[in-house]
Amino acid sequence: MDEFYSWDYLSSFTGIVACVTLIIQFTKVSIDKVWKIPTRFVVWMLSYILLVLVSWFTTGITINKIIMSALNAIVVTLASMGAYEATFKKVDEKR
Repeated sequence: MDEFYSWDYLSSFTGIVACVTLIIQFTKVSIDKVWKIPTRFVVWMLSYILLVLVSWFTTGITINKIIMSALNAIVVTLASMGAYEATFKKVDEKR
């Protein structure tokens, strides 16, 4: 693999969940300080935007993909939030 991330990797479930989890963990503190938006909603929005972008750059975008991306973003959100619970939360609680 020549790249850390590629559109093909992001089109996989593992790739999109890893990307969303990393971006949220990197930006979470600044988002919480500036806006009082629930983290779950921010994770869903990021998941949705990334899923639409991945569809656009890989296979093209249709109305069906836009609608399905909204539903798939829920699954990605739940997986990403679960990944946080399993890994980062224990570290945050020790602080």
